[in-house]
Amino acid sequence: MIMSNISTTDVYIESKTDNVCSSTEAPPMYWLVTLLLGLVAISGNGLVIMANVLKKVERNATNFIITNLATVDFLSGLALIIFKTLPTFPKPPGSGVRALLFCKLYCSDYPLWALLNSSVFNLLLVTLDRYLSVIKPFFHKNKFSQGWVLTAAVVLTWNLGIITSSYMILPWVVNGEICEIDFSLPSWFFLWGGYWSLFGMLVVPTLLMLVAYAHISRILSKMPENSKGKRLQKKVTFSCFAVLTVFFICWIPDQIFFFLFSLNLPSLNITLGSWTYHVVVNLGYLNNCLNPLLYGFFNPNYRRVFRQMLCRHSSSNETSVAAQSRSAIPEKNYRAD
Repeated sequence: MIMSNISTTDVYIESKTDNVCSSTEAPPMYWLVTLLLGLVAISGNGLVIMANVLKKVERNATNFIITNLATVDFLSGLALIIFKTLPTFPKPPGSGVRALLFCKLYCSDYPLWALLNSSVFNLLLVTLDRYLSVIKPFFHKNKFSQGWVLTAAVVLTWNLGIITSSYMILPWVVNGEICEIDFSLPSWFFLWGGYWSLFGMLVVPTLLMLVAYAHISRILSKMPENSKGKRLQKKVTFSCFAVLTVFFICWIPDQIFFFLFSLNLPSLNITLGSWTYHVVVNLGYLNNCLNPLLYGFFNPNYRRVFRQMLCRHSSSNETSVAAQSRSAIPEKNYRAD
């Protein structure tokens, strides 16, 4: 999503506990907040994945793509815990290939940001699915919903996330027994990262999705009001639009902050070590936690499944308590009753 680990100054802040990755301490309790966000993302998205694996929701293109988005967000929560809350892993000794890969893949938090970028492309895929289901329903049913097409589209979102975040690994080099950023790179490289992060991964995708949902709304407004298909399409489309809205709200502060930082204007006095930085970054992480809640509240399929799963769990607990109560009653009294 962002290039928060690459700066144009010598300030580099993370939540790791030593200086192997040329970092300093984050604010107190920062690791705990990040840990909670990671656990919520894992549990919420895990519930969405479980609902699909257990075939609790209808097997269709939309739910297949939502499951993939939940998988990406689940892994993002796991990566968030590994990279932002655990003590720094030891660096391989020396400056060979292993040490270089450690610096470029681990100290840059590259896997985490690759997953976050993949999440953006998954949101675009969800929007495309909704758009075709309303604008081109026959093409959506007969062509787009084929297994090989969906699989290719999902694989593409993962690959795009990996490719578009690969620039983050370039500045990291080995310097003795630590990893650090090579600031001898041209300043335009870091500035380009700020522009790409803000416009390539937030503004442009958001505008594309807004245009698509605006067209969808216009087409749905022309359908008969008593149409069952219209009501269902409205509910599903609204849930996807809610996911888009939360995505934009959560990430726009972070993207603006980093864009201003990449400009390297002394008058702004923006550093990656401020409380503001940590607040906006955690707000972005919050997006991965909220998607499952949006599915549950606004998507009728998932709302029904979540209600059934919770009710079944509650009924199982009540049955277990009742059985334990009966077993605690002496047998002769139980028969007397």
